[in-house]
Amino acid sequence: MYTLVFLTKITQLQNQIKEDNKKIVKNQQLVTMLAQIKPHFMYNTLSSINNLIEANPKAAQELLCYFSKYMRSNIDNLTNEELIPFEKELDHILTYINITSICYEKEILLELELDETNFSIPPLTLQPIVENAIIHGNLINIPKSKIIIRSQRNSDETIIQIENNGESLSPIAKVENKKSVGLTNVEFRLKTLSHGRLETRDNSQGTIVTIYIPTSVKIANSKN
Repeated sequence: MYTLVFLTKITQLQNQIKEDNKKIVKNQQLVTMLAQIKPHFMYNTLSSINNLIEANPKAAQELLCYFSKYMRSNIDNLTNEELIPFEKELDHILTYINITSICYEKEILLELELDETNFSIPPLTLQPIVENAIIHGNLINIPKSKIIIRSQRNSDETIIQIENNGESLSPIAKVENKKSVGLTNVEFRLKTLSHGRLETRDNSQGTIVTIYIPTSVKIANSKN
């Protein structure tokens, strides 16, 4: 009898831990969305739309469509506790780059070197890294600015690399010897949702961020 009561208590405790973890993930997702939808980004985009309405109505309409898509994706991911297809995250990155290119009147080249695409990642994993590369890597002011995204798979892990040819991100990624909110959120989602990890290193041509996700992580349903 005592054994049964003990096992019942253990099961209840395990269920409570699972529920607490879900709440932690959901709260972190809220922090993530608020961190990603920065006021200055919204103001700059809306200001650009306003300025283009008379000068270039077609560009204003295009920017408005991109911005609407970007915001909708961020809000949808607020309550999303599931992994999403890698290609869906790539689409979100492209939307962000298109917005930035129009607002700053600056072409940012995105190169894809993808050996593997059939895998899943936590939502809003790569986009914050690309945003850091563009803004903090000062790609806006660099001629022929470029971001390269690579992916490959080995027997144990899926590996994604985001490389930029801008300035070093290391000083920007740390605030008072702590990692930025954006990178902290990315690492949290990687660890919590996919048991993944993140590494950042500088080279002579910019910064490379590498993400490792175990190949045992399930592939997201295409409807996501």
